[in-house]
Amino acid sequence: MVVLSLVFRGLYAPHGPLNAVLGALGLPQPTWLLDPDLALPAIMAMDVWSASGYYMVIFLAGLEAIPRELYEAAKLEGASWWSCFVHITLPLLRPTLLFVLVVNTVRSLQIFAEVFVMTRGGPLHRTTTMVYYLLRAGASTASISATRAPSPTCCSGSRCCWHLCRSRSSAAAREPA
Repeated sequence: MVVLSLVFRGLYAPHGPLNAVLGALGLPQPTWLLDPDLALPAIMAMDVWSASGYYMVIFLAGLEAIPRELYEAAKLEGASWWSCFVHITLPLLRPTLLFVLVVNTVRSLQIFAEVFVMTRGGPLHRTTTMVYYLLRAGASTASISATRAPSPTCCSGSRCCWHLCRSRSSAAAREPA
């Protein structure tokens, strides 16, 4: 993640390739990582780009697990592609969607290297994440006690995801086949 963050820091540089393309098109050239309103979306765009391949493989596996016979039967009944998508694909991809949602939520809560390399929590602390704050607070005071106060927030977020997954799986188990 450090190398990717360095590459994107170069892309987002004031005289970097992204601003060169925008300038050639006659568009304004923002200071991506120095603008408080653009720094976090820039890091989010890099994070989405870096994880998209992984999630595409997960979704492809979920789509491959859907039996083709269901689509064939729906076509014989005269279902449109939208109807097939809404009534076959989405319901059968629900476990995959939940998995991706939980994994991405956990991954988003763990972002540290990207923020450290690209902005160091700035500008105006707009890109400070919980993990970055905890590690910076613990390192600056050389004491673990500075990181104890915000830790319950992290744990409660993890606990909410766990309860959501547990309630969904237990509800699915109670449904008649």
